[in-house]
Amino acid sequence: MDEFRVGELFSKFYGELASKTKIPDTVLEKIYELLGILGEVHPSEMVNNSEKLFRAFLGELKTQMTSTVREPKLPVVAGCLKGLSSLMCNFTKSMEEDPQTSREIFDFALKAIRPQVGLILL
Repeated sequence: MDEFRVGELFSKFYGELASKTKIPDTVLEKIYELLGILGEVHPSEMVNNSEKLFRAFLGELKTQMTSTVREPKLPVVAGCLKGLSSLMCNFTKSMEEDPQTSREIFDFALKAIRPQVGLILL
């Protein structure tokens, strides 16, 4: 697995999120998706970064889905949801373990499926 240098890949693409306003939406979508896939495929190398990824995904979803001044960037929302889904294959968030994060994940997934439903408790 060393030939993939997963830690370096994570650092490179996670670092790109710092300048996400300069990145096209479709590229940002793939970055979020890739980061989640790293957590799915290489969990042992991503164990120290899983919380960072949860915060990144949920923070971006909150920004995109709760703005009252602009429409959400759908490719970015899709990338976050795909990345979150991949990450959760190995890093779960149960109601008992982390009720707030579990609720946020549920609310954003519901909002993506049924956009007319307002976000609950956010």
